[in-house]
Amino acid sequence: MPKTAFTNAQPSDAATPSQATEENPPRKLTMAERGIRVAKPRKELRPRRFKYNAEEHIAFFLETEPGDIVFGEIPYGPKFVEDFKASLLEPVAVLPDDSEDVRQLKRSVQEMKEELKAKMDAGEDIAKIMRDARRQLIELGNYRTSLEDELKRIARGGEFNEEEFGKFVGAANKMLEAKGLSPIQPTRMMYKMLELKARRINRK
Repeated sequence: MPKTAFTNAQPSDAATPSQATEENPPRKLTMAERGIRVAKPRKELRPRRFKYNAEEHIAFFLETEPGDIVFGEIPYGPKFVEDFKASLLEPVAVLPDDSEDVRQLKRSVQEMKEELKAKMDAGEDIAKIMRDARRQLIELGNYRTSLEDELKRIARGGEFNEEEFGKFVGAANKMLEAKGLSPIQPTRMMYKMLELKARRINRK
């Protein structure tokens, strides 16, 4: 069973605006939305993978790595709970043309539906569980982004050489490891900025 944000979600006070709603499920950010320049893809619509929006919301958590950028909170109110209850009346449908990755995702969504149903039957508020899980993902994404931004600032400043910069990267990755997040891989641009600054210093 994949480890997800709502396995051990903790509440917080973080809040940011979002266009995502219960009727318009969240999705993974594209490379372009992350600020990475990519060739413009052909306009294609991804086929709907799930019958219920609640299942799509659950899939989002399963597909999102802690530390990924997640924009804004979703209320997960009565409409979500109603849709989730309706989804319990039938298992997630696996279609003949589903890829193996999609089949695995659907199996995981079904397992998570059963876990959430057990929590709901025990009196827990599944809407709150979903809200807290998304809030936790937002916080982890912001935490990772803040460390990446700090490394970029250090690289731009040119006050440290490559070896010293590597120590900052190591320290940042230890902080990420403590939260169970994957390490930062410095970009070529960061090292390029360090190199250019070093050249300027050597010319003086």
